[in-house]
Amino acid sequence: MTEFSAVTTCLDLLEEYLEQLCLCAFRKDVFSHIRDLLHKDQLGPALAGQVPLCWPSINRVLKGKYRPPKLATGNRLAVKSIEVIFSCLWEWKDGQFERRGWNDKL
Repeated sequence: MTEFSAVTTCLDLLEEYLEQLCLCAFRKDVFSHIRDLLHKDQLGPALAGQVPLCWPSINRVLKGKYRPPKLATGNRLAVKSIEVIFSCLWEWKDGQFERRGWNDKL
């Protein structure tokens, strides 16, 4: 980051890459906690972080008796964007990310 700090395009690309990396880790964590609910054919891709956390994808990977998934909706939700999830789960502190919102769930 220091080497390319003056190149905005490089910094933007690096930021996008790091966000995607963190989201992949988050998906892995989510699916590892509900692994017993997942269809055996979809277990590998889900645990590898390759399955998006959207309704159609989650519906596809769940075992039949757990479908359709129940999702929280409404105007009173605290999390309405990916940026809110990112800052809640991975706060930058003392030169490193601290998984304050997710770390205690492991």
